[in-house]
Amino acid sequence: GGGGGGGAPFALAAPAAQFEAEWLGGDAAVPPPTLSFLARCQPKHSLHELRVATNRELASLPQHGSVRHLELDLACSGGSSGGAPCAYATADDLAVCPDNGPALAAKLASRLGLAPAATFALRPRPSAA
Repeated sequence: GGGGGGGAPFALAAPAAQFEAEWLGGDAAVPPPTLSFLARCQPKHSLHELRVATNRELASLPQHGSVRHLELDLACSGGSSGGAPCAYATADDLAVCPDNGPALAAKLASRLGLAPAATFALRPRPSAA
């Protein structure tokens, strides 16, 4: 025999939706710049757009899993903190929010049949609250 357990086979199922999407407008809406949007989503944090100064593969066989060494240029300007310089100290948290760029976003929107500039709001479903 195999791995035991004579019950029904394990079935995968998508989790129940926790949010409902409400479309707010057509393609007339212009999405805000990425950093501006993220700053509104994370009001307690100073956000900065940083240039990647070093991006090096560390794994000897990256086809089995990539491990990268990244260094960020902290001198870059721009941010949600009113021009304050970016500083990083030991034990600070770092969140990386990559921007996929307009070309990839347009390709995905096309595949899903959506207008790239369409605006929607997510609201918790009553059953998830």
